[in-house]
Amino acid sequence: MVELNNKYGNTREAIIGFGSYGLILAGILNSPEIGYIAGKQALKLLEKYQADDLIAQAGFVDSTFIAHWKEPVHEMGAKCHHYYRQGMSNGDIWYSGWNLYMGNVFRIYVGEKMSELIDSLYGQETFFQQHNLTNLWQRTQFELYFAKKIRHTEDTGKNFDWEKISRFLWIRWTLPSFYGALFTHHLQPVHRRLSQVLGYVSARRKVL
Repeated sequence: MVELNNKYGNTREAIIGFGSYGLILAGILNSPEIGYIAGKQALKLLEKYQADDLIAQAGFVDSTFIAHWKEPVHEMGAKCHHYYRQGMSNGDIWYSGWNLYMGNVFRIYVGEKMSELIDSLYGQETFFQQHNLTNLWQRTQFELYFAKKIRHTEDTGKNFDWEKISRFLWIRWTLPSFYGALFTHHLQPVHRRLSQVLGYVSARRKVL
């Protein structure tokens, strides 16, 4: 699609093409500089064609997979929430949901305390339930479980259900809450157990 648009001129559909191309370049082919340029071209076309129905999708791809290679990570959460609101105003529930989810994930990545994220995660959980976004609801269930546990450090002892965490990782392979526990709270028990869990999951994946 990118080659066709470069040859014959851009169209409205090129927004998704350039965004996808930027994602592949930055995240898979290890060319974040070129991927960043492609991603910004997608956003320029978004503005040119006033494609409001695509803003949540294009914004999600850019903020989640492209922009953070060249822009401050602490700005990505606000970008995601902006695209969430824009998507909702244009009826794009699916990509609004993903922007809402990633907005809180970025808050975890930059070191916000889990105790300050719990209210946001509850609101996120309600949104996903109301709109039948089952996959995102399941992810949020996991992160809420983890956030509530590490809010009180004594819960990281023998009563902490690490097997439940391990099973979820094996199925979903989502780690933001683990990184939040490790880097935000500096919990040594979490650090040690995280290494064990990741070793277990990696070994299982190699076997399969």
